[in-house]
Amino acid sequence: MQSVRGAARLNRLPRQQQHQRQLEKAVLASLKSISDVTHIDLTEIGGCVYTVRRRLWPFRHRRLRRVVRYRLNEHPQGSGIQWSDRKGVVGQAMRDVAPRHFDWREVAAAWKRPENVPWEAHASLPEAAGRGFSYDEFRKVARKYSEGLAVPIVSDGQGRFRGGLALHFR
Repeated sequence: MQSVRGAARLNRLPRQQQHQRQLEKAVLASLKSISDVTHIDLTEIGGCVYTVRRRLWPFRHRRLRRVVRYRLNEHPQGSGIQWSDRKGVVGQAMRDVAPRHFDWREVAAAWKRPENVPWEAHASLPEAAGRGFSYDEFRKVARKYSEGLAVPIVSDGQGRFRGGLALHFR
Protein backbone atom coordinates (compact mmCIF):
# COMPACT_ATOMS: atom_id res chain seq x y z
CA MET A 1 0.00 0.00 0.00
CA GLN A 2 2.85 2.39 0.83
CA SER A 3 4.41 1.89 -2.61
CA VAL A 4 1.10 2.73 -4.33
CA ARG A 5 0.80 5.98 -2.35
CA GLY A 6 4.41 6.83 -3.09
CA ALA A 7 3.96 6.19 -6.81
CA ALA A 8 0.82 8.36 -6.91
CA ARG A 9 2.64 11.14 -5.07
CA LEU A 10 5.58 10.97 -7.49
CA ASN A 11 3.16 11.07 -10.42
CA ARG A 12 1.57 14.31 -9.11
CA LEU A 13 4.86 16.01 -8.26
CA PRO A 14 5.72 17.42 -11.73
CA ARG A 15 2.24 18.94 -12.10
CA GLN A 16 2.42 20.46 -8.62
CA GLN A 17 5.85 21.94 -9.35
CA GLN A 18 4.62 23.37 -12.65
CA HIS A 19 1.57 24.86 -10.92
CA GLN A 20 3.85 26.35 -8.23
CA ARG A 21 6.10 27.96 -10.88
CA GLN A 22 3.07 29.43 -12.67
CA LEU A 23 1.82 30.97 -9.43
CA GLU A 24 5.28 32.38 -8.64
CA LYS A 25 5.49 33.93 -12.12
CA ALA A 26 2.07 35.55 -11.68
CA VAL A 27 3.04 36.96 -8.28
CA LEU A 28 6.36 38.23 -9.65
CA ALA A 29 4.58 39.91 -12.58
CA SER A 30 2.23 41.64 -10.11
CA LEU A 31 5.16 42.78 -7.97
CA LYS A 32 7.03 44.07 -11.02
CA SER A 33 3.99 46.02 -12.21
CA ILE A 34 3.54 47.63 -8.80
CA SER A 35 7.24 48.46 -8.64
CA ASP A 36 7.14 50.09 -12.08
CA VAL A 37 4.06 52.19 -11.30
CA THR A 38 4.97 53.25 -7.75
CA HIS A 39 8.78 53.39 -8.16
CA ILE A 40 9.18 51.26 -5.04
CA ASP A 41 12.25 49.02 -4.98
CA LEU A 42 11.21 45.53 -6.11
CA THR A 43 13.14 43.96 -3.21
CA GLU A 44 10.89 45.77 -0.71
CA ILE A 45 7.66 44.23 -2.04
CA GLY A 46 6.39 40.72 -1.39
CA GLY A 47 3.42 38.65 -2.38
CA CYS A 48 1.55 35.59 -1.14
CA VAL A 49 -1.22 33.46 -2.56
CA TYR A 50 -3.67 31.83 -0.17
CA THR A 51 -6.35 29.22 -0.68
CA VAL A 52 -9.18 28.23 1.63
CA ARG A 53 -8.38 25.06 3.53
CA ARG A 54 -11.09 22.45 3.46
CA ARG A 55 -12.54 21.88 6.89
CA LEU A 56 -14.37 18.95 8.36
CA TRP A 57 -16.73 21.38 10.12
CA PRO A 58 -17.91 23.85 7.47
CA PHE A 59 -19.71 26.13 9.95
CA ARG A 60 -16.47 27.11 11.71
CA HIS A 61 -14.43 30.06 10.57
CA ARG A 62 -12.44 29.34 7.44
CA ARG A 63 -8.67 28.97 7.57
CA LEU A 64 -6.29 29.98 4.82
CA ARG A 65 -3.33 28.01 3.54
CA ARG A 66 -0.44 29.89 1.99
CA VAL A 67 0.53 28.14 -1.26
CA VAL A 68 3.05 30.70 -2.54
CA ARG A 69 5.24 33.24 -0.79
CA TYR A 70 7.43 35.24 -3.12
CA ARG A 71 9.95 37.92 -2.22
CA LEU A 72 13.18 38.78 -3.96
CA ASN A 73 14.58 39.64 -0.54
CA GLU A 74 14.17 36.99 2.15
CA HIS A 75 13.41 39.57 4.84
CA PRO A 76 11.07 39.75 6.58
CA GLN A 77 10.59 36.06 7.15
CA GLY A 78 7.14 34.51 7.32
CA SER A 79 5.25 35.05 10.56
CA GLY A 80 4.02 31.51 11.19
CA ILE A 81 0.53 32.81 11.97
CA GLN A 82 -2.48 30.58 11.28
CA TRP A 83 -4.42 32.87 8.93
CA SER A 84 -8.20 32.82 8.82
CA ASP A 85 -11.17 34.88 7.69
CA ARG A 86 -10.90 36.78 10.98
CA LYS A 87 -7.28 37.91 10.70
CA GLY A 88 -5.47 40.48 8.64
CA VAL A 89 -6.30 42.19 5.42
CA VAL A 90 -6.62 38.87 3.56
CA GLY A 91 -9.25 37.76 6.06
CA GLN A 92 -11.10 41.03 5.53
CA ALA A 93 -10.97 40.57 1.74
CA MET A 94 -12.24 37.04 2.25
CA ARG A 95 -15.19 38.15 4.39
CA ASP A 96 -16.12 41.05 2.09
CA VAL A 97 -15.19 39.29 -1.20
CA ALA A 98 -13.68 42.59 -2.31
CA PRO A 99 -10.15 44.04 -2.59
CA ARG A 100 -8.89 45.57 0.65
CA HIS A 101 -5.98 47.95 1.25
CA PHE A 102 -4.30 48.72 4.55
CA ASP A 103 -1.91 51.49 5.50
CA TRP A 104 -0.19 50.46 8.70
CA ARG A 105 2.71 52.93 8.66
CA GLU A 106 1.71 54.66 11.90
CA VAL A 107 1.12 51.37 13.69
CA ALA A 108 4.38 49.90 12.38
CA ALA A 109 6.32 53.01 13.49
CA ALA A 110 4.78 52.87 16.97
CA TRP A 111 5.51 49.15 17.29
CA LYS A 112 9.10 49.07 15.98
CA ARG A 113 10.14 47.41 19.22
CA PRO A 114 7.03 45.37 20.07
CA GLU A 115 8.68 43.53 22.94
CA ASN A 116 8.52 46.82 24.89
CA VAL A 117 4.82 47.43 24.26
CA PRO A 118 2.49 46.31 27.07
CA TRP A 119 -0.59 44.20 26.50
CA GLU A 120 -2.81 47.15 27.45
CA ALA A 121 -1.56 49.12 24.43
CA HIS A 122 -2.65 46.28 22.13
CA ALA A 123 -6.02 45.98 23.87
CA SER A 124 -6.70 49.68 23.30
CA LEU A 125 -6.08 49.48 19.54
CA PRO A 126 -9.12 50.06 17.33
CA GLU A 127 -10.37 46.99 15.44
CA ALA A 128 -9.05 48.36 12.13
CA ALA A 129 -5.52 48.55 13.54
CA GLY A 130 -5.66 45.27 15.48
CA ARG A 131 -7.03 43.32 12.47
CA GLY A 132 -8.15 40.39 14.64
CA PHE A 133 -4.67 39.43 15.87
CA SER A 134 -3.94 38.21 19.36
CA TYR A 135 -1.29 40.13 21.31
CA ASP A 136 1.48 37.66 20.38
CA GLU A 137 0.43 37.54 16.72
CA PHE A 138 0.28 41.32 16.58
CA ARG A 139 3.81 41.54 18.01
CA LYS A 140 4.99 39.25 15.20
CA VAL A 141 3.49 41.23 12.32
CA ALA A 142 3.38 44.83 13.60
CA ARG A 143 6.90 45.78 12.55
CA LYS A 144 7.10 43.63 9.42
CA TYR A 145 4.71 45.40 7.07
CA SER A 146 3.67 48.99 6.57
CA GLU A 147 1.24 48.76 3.66
CA GLY A 148 -0.57 46.04 1.77
CA LEU A 149 -3.29 45.04 -0.61
CA ALA A 150 -5.39 41.88 -0.62
CA VAL A 151 -7.33 40.88 -3.70
CA PRO A 152 -9.79 37.98 -3.53
CA ILE A 153 -9.70 35.12 -6.00
CA VAL A 154 -13.32 34.30 -6.75
CA SER A 155 -14.93 31.33 -8.53
CA ASP A 156 -16.55 32.15 -11.86
CA GLY A 157 -19.95 30.60 -11.33
CA GLN A 158 -21.01 31.32 -7.77
CA GLY A 159 -18.76 34.26 -6.88
CA ARG A 160 -17.43 32.39 -3.83
CA PHE A 161 -14.06 33.22 -2.32
CA ARG A 162 -11.50 30.59 -3.36
CA GLY A 163 -8.33 32.31 -2.22
CA GLY A 164 -6.52 35.58 -2.19
CA LEU A 165 -3.45 37.42 -3.40
CA ALA A 166 -1.76 39.56 -0.75
CA LEU A 167 0.85 42.12 -1.78
CA HIS A 168 2.77 43.84 0.99
CA PHE A 169 5.38 46.52 1.36
CA ARG A 170 7.91 46.66 4.17
